[in-house]
Amino acid sequence: MEFVKRCRICGREYKLHKYDVKGHVKSIYIPDCDCSQRQFEEIEAKTKPDIRRQVKSNIFQPNTLPPLFERFNFGNVQNSPVKRHCIEFARSYSKGRQGGFAFIGLTGCGKSVLLACVCQEIASRGFSFLFLNTAGLLDRFIQSLDFASDYKSSDIFKMLRAVDFVVLDDFGRDCCSKKRREFLFRVIEELDSYEKCVSISANPDVLAYLKSSPATDGIFDRLSAMCPRQYIFKGKSFRRDVKKDYFESLRAYEDD
Repeated sequence: MEFVKRCRICGREYKLHKYDVKGHVKSIYIPDCDCSQRQFEEIEAKTKPDIRRQVKSNIFQPNTLPPLFERFNFGNVQNSPVKRHCIEFARSYSKGRQGGFAFIGLTGCGKSVLLACVCQEIASRGFSFLFLNTAGLLDRFIQSLDFASDYKSSDIFKMLRAVDFVVLDDFGRDCCSKKRREFLFRVIEELDSYEKCVSISANPDVLAYLKSSPATDGIFDRLSAMCPRQYIFKGKSFRRDVKKDYFESLRAYEDD
């Protein structure tokens, strides 16, 4: 008795179809259901989000600086003891090195610029970095909680683990909510667990506020070990100095 094939999914028998090929009659059994098509569509539906997540996760491009800092390097920034320490660090940097910088000071004092210079130098020596605005990074984690998101929080952690050097710029800002502080802790914990080389820039008032918030001891305990080179920037703001006339005009207008 001739064996009749059946669909492995629904069990329906295949139908026998005959066709002519140059005078020779050929026979073939083909499915009489759409199970194979539906199975393909299910696989495609599962695969596409993974592909989109991989593409979307590249929004944090390694070895890329914000336009504001792209033009800076050690050759065109003001000389200082901190700059010399940064140069020594960057030019002796090696794979797996730990212990970065914590630059603390008011806005416009050159903290982020020096960290951008470090990034430029280590990239020229073949290493990878991520220069991230911390609030923007936390925004991405919050967005990953949305069911419609094209990426997961695990995709972001994977990126953080993949590079040699991580800069968390303007650390601690916009961490008012419990959820954002939880994600900040997870970021620091992840970087610490994988022994990544990390540096931060931060405003002292922002750090003080974060430190006074509940359940942030774990963040600062890890951060003190990860960023042992701590420098306090006490100079005047370069931005405010450049815009001095603007502020004076503003005050004069307000006095009128």
